[in-house]
This record gives sequence, C-alpha cells and structure tokens, in this order.
Amino acid sequence: MNRIFKTAMFGYKKKEVNEFIENWSNKTQKALNDAEDRIEELEKQNEILNEELEKYKKDAASVSNAIITAEKKAEEIVLDAQKKAENYIKDAEKENEEKKAAIENETKEAHLKLKQINEEIRQLKTNIVISANKYTKELDQLMED
Repeated sequence: MNRIFKTAMFGYKKKEVNEFIENWSNKTQKALNDAEDRIEELEKQNEILNEELEKYKKDAASVSNAIITAEKKAEEIVLDAQKKAENYIKDAEKENEEKKAAIENETKEAHLKLKQINEEIRQLKTNIVISANKYTKELDQLMED
C-alpha cells in the first residue's frame, strides 16, 4: 500500500503517519483475523472430511470383506453341488448296474426254466409216444385175439 505523506517541519506530519499506521494496522489485523477464521473453518471442514474418509474406508473394507465372503460361499456351494451331483450320478450308475445284474439273473433263470420246460415237454412227448405205441400194441393184440 503506497501512500504519500505531506511534509512538515522536521519531517512528515505525525498525525497522518499515525492515522495511516493505525488504519493499516487495523486492515492488517482484520485480514489476519479473517485469515485465521478461514483457516479454522477449513481445519474443521478438513476434520469432517477426514472422518467421512475414514468411514468410507471402513465401509469399503466391509464391502470388500462381504464380497470375498460371498465369493468363498458361492465357491463352497458350487463345490458342494458338484459333489452331490457326482454322488447322485454314482448312486444312479450303481443302481443301474444292480438292476441290470438282477435283470440278467432273471433272464438266465427264465432261460433255465424254458430249457427245463422244453425238456419236460420232450419227455412228455416221448412218454406219450411210448404210451401210444404201447396202447396201440395192446389194441392190436386185442384185435388179433
């Protein structure tokens, strides 16, 4: 701030210089007070923003942990489902093999029964033929007598 003072005997006028210094001092003090108030206000805002930042960091960590936990749980669920599916398939294959073996046994038994029945039928036919021949001979003898 430039100011030109009027000269007086033995230098400048004291009153003007003192008024200038007082005015300048008041302006400087006001500017200093305003700056201190602004600094205080900015420090409060900075503190609030730092608190919010910490809160967001904690929230971000919580969300991150939740995501990691969810991913692990999803992986466990998938693995469990795969194991269950494999067990179901193994059980179904085992049951299928057991049923197949039972059917094969039943088929073998049915073939054996069929063979036995065919053998019995053959024997019956043979017995019938033998009996028929015997009766025929007896009838022939009766007819001859």
